[in-house]
Amino acid sequence: MINSRLPIEEWIAARTSMVEATREPVKGDTPVPALVQLAESGGFLSTYLGKPDGSLTTSDGWVPPDDYDPRQRGWYLSATEQNKTIVSMPYVDANSGRVVVTFATPVERGGRLYGVIGGDVVIDKLIAQVNAIHPTPSSFAFLSSGGETLIAHPDAELTLEPLTRVSEALTPDTIARLGNTDSGWTSVAVDGASKRLSVTPIAGSDWELGVVLDEREATAGLRAILKSSLITLVIIIAVTALLLGMWLKR
Repeated sequence: MINSRLPIEEWIAARTSMVEATREPVKGDTPVPALVQLAESGGFLSTYLGKPDGSLTTSDGWVPPDDYDPRQRGWYLSATEQNKTIVSMPYVDANSGRVVVTFATPVERGGRLYGVIGGDVVIDKLIAQVNAIHPTPSSFAFLSSGGETLIAHPDAELTLEPLTRVSEALTPDTIARLGNTDSGWTSVAVDGASKRLSVTPIAGSDWELGVVLDEREATAGLRAILKSSLITLVIIIAVTALLLGMWLKR
């Protein structure tokens, strides 16, 4: 689980660092070059700077409609309310039709809010990476947000659906409890089959990585050891009985 989550954490940390490193450059008279560099280096679809006066500057030259106010957007509100870099809930980008997340960070100058930098990045590769995790043939992994919403799942139809679609037992309380437990394996029923679930929080976000193992496949190694031990024990008993019988005859 640790090895599985590290690439995701590194992906988040890298883009968080890039967004935060752009705080100073965007304070100049021409923030566009800094936004363009951020978009190109971080693989963002678009980057932008929203200011307290309601203006918006973008890396790709997109001009918002007259009724667009960045101060009312979720990325702006979350970054200013939490006063730190945030990773938004995934959503389907209206222009590309792809699943994206927004990284946003507040920018201050002279102790006052100067604006909020935002950047949209496609998470197709991240989803594929999660879907590639299957320690046993019938096992799978999922990525969720806040213990409620699926970000990645082998069934693409479940993307952005409630986590309870996988199992009714997967409530936010259950996910939080497992995420805070070192040996966080619990039994859950998935599609009528008994499974084992482990959950690991993803640093730098409110995401969590879950791995679901088939109960029988997960215990296959233990059963093989027990079977081998039992056979060995039977052989030892048989040999001991034979030797004891020969000794008694003598």
